[in-house]
Amino acid sequence: MAVSSHQVSSSLSVVPEASVSELEEEAREIHTMATSGKFLDPKQDATEILTELKEMQQASKWKEAITGEPYDLDFLKDMMTQMDLRQELWKYIEVSVHSIREWKTILFRKLQTKKIMDKLTEWQAAAGQMKAYFPVSDELLAFWYRELQSFKNELPLLHKLAHDALK
Repeated sequence: MAVSSHQVSSSLSVVPEASVSELEEEAREIHTMATSGKFLDPKQDATEILTELKEMQQASKWKEAITGEPYDLDFLKDMMTQMDLRQELWKYIEVSVHSIREWKTILFRKLQTKKIMDKLTEWQAAAGQMKAYFPVSDELLAFWYRELQSFKNELPLLHKLAHDALK
């Protein structure tokens, strides 16, 4: 079910006539979109996904601007938390995958393996904390952890090459 941000914003333009149950249903649809399909696919472009997630999370603000009343988000806390966590995961993926690609282009002797190891350890700790909030079968979280671990496994060799290159 691919729904663009245009569809989300155009459906919000009819909010003044919507009943509470219709608004609740719309919120559930937004939640479902943001926590399924391409939003779970590690092959997707992280920057594009983050943009779409941010647009979906603007739904309450758009409604408030149109009607002067925000959604009553009390009943949506779990949904919003799941969407926030998914967005946070995509942010981590965007930054870490970009950093790893960049590190792979640096000359051995210029690599700061200690700083890189610290950063990878920090990201793995974040992945470990997020693990409690996602299903065991979450492909996106598994993808991120594999990417981090794979590069972390290469670091000892890169460290040795960097030091051998200095001799």
